Amino acid sequence: MKTLVAFYSLSGHTKKYAKTLAQTEGADLLELRPVKAVGKVVATLRIADTVKGKAWDIQPIGTDLRACDQLIICSPIWANNVPPYVNRLLELLPAGQSVRFKLISGSGKSGKCRERLAQAIAGKGCKLAGVEDIQEEKRRRN
Repeated sequence: MKTLVAFYSLSGHTKKYAKTLAQTEGADLLELRPVKAVGKVVATLRIADTVKGKAWDIQPIGTDLRACDQLIICSPIWANNVPPYVNRLLELLPAGQSVRFKLISGSGKSGKCRERLAQAIAGKGCKLAGVEDIQEEKRRRN
């Protein structure tokens, strides 16, 4: 079974988590890289794009997603949604793809984001294999 861990990270927290997860899973790693990178200030100023679920351009991923049995997407949560770069990846998903999300939230409150992801995945004809909020999981363990 071929597993791919894809991620977007602005501050580096999600990148660190995704790298560790890929090693643990024995998976390939795919970093979503913006065509035009934005910093924290610009991302904050353009938060309306995130709220509306818009997609921002990413560099070509160079990976055939159809060749993956399982896709794990690691993403921060911005304004109760995934960043626009992750939305671009969702647009590229082939029908029937199995997708699992690992959300890196600051608050552990990912309910609205989970609902939006479930709708997006269903709309693509893909299978949602699960959505986990890493912060929420940490709290449960402690």
